[in-house]
Amino acid sequence: MKNVLRIILALFYGLTVVQSIASIPMECKLEPLHDPWCYIVCVFVVGVGIFIVNGFLIEGYLKRRARIRVGAVGVEVNVSYGDIFNENGVVVIGVNDFFDTLVDDCHISEKSLHGMMVKKYWGANVGALDMQIEDGLTGKKYETTVRDGMAKEKRYPIGTAVFVKTDGGKRFVLVAISRTNAETHRTQSELKDLNVAVSGALDVARERANGDTVSFPLMGSGNARIKSPEQALFNVLLASIVTECLEHEKVSTQVNIVLYKKSLKNMNLVSLEREWRI
Repeated sequence: MKNVLRIILALFYGLTVVQSIASIPMECKLEPLHDPWCYIVCVFVVGVGIFIVNGFLIEGYLKRRARIRVGAVGVEVNVSYGDIFNENGVVVIGVNDFFDTLVDDCHISEKSLHGMMVKKYWGANVGALDMQIEDGLTGKKYETTVRDGMAKEKRYPIGTAVFVKTDGGKRFVLVAISRTNAETHRTQSELKDLNVAVSGALDVARERANGDTVSFPLMGSGNARIKSPEQALFNVLLASIVTECLEHEKVSTQVNIVLYKKSLKNMNLVSLEREWRI
């Protein structure tokens, strides 16, 4: 709807421009503007041109990707809209602090990225995923919390991360971002947890990504239930990634933030590139 209004506004500007030209004295203006159809076509062409230029270069509503170059360390952070599971390289997924794998809309929601990952890649063999998680968490500190008979009882600190891989070669870093209520299984996070989770995920990615692209979703916006607007989550996520790139060993030459198509639809990616020039 907003783009429809933008098109109407652009056509209005086009009408203003063409009308200004048409009002030039007869001896100076273009003869074809006497033709009504030519006049209408000119208004349409100028209006569409204004819409496109504004959409890609000024307000950014047609732009689908922003590139932020962290020149000091040779890293490019790309912000785009799409499906995180279509990304190549290593994909970061936020999970709860028990690293649960039971997708039953109680322990894990099937609508969460965590739940979708488990069902999509390990639906028929969750045990194989559990083995990889258990192996990857060996030696990491935890506390034991009694839960129901089907739930895991080892609770790990926020920021704990583990690398897992599917039989088809799809690679993930699972990072604890949310605390789980042992009785209700409801998860909750704070904004500061996002920063810790990014740091923990990138620590593991440095060891296991082999320099390949690392992709983040907008963590905290789903079942992690961070009580902050999506724009604030995005700002913290981006700042955390850039800070990690500047202060620690490089993970890869490219880190992606992949936004769901309904997230931050009004964000100006042109301004984002301009504001984050490093």
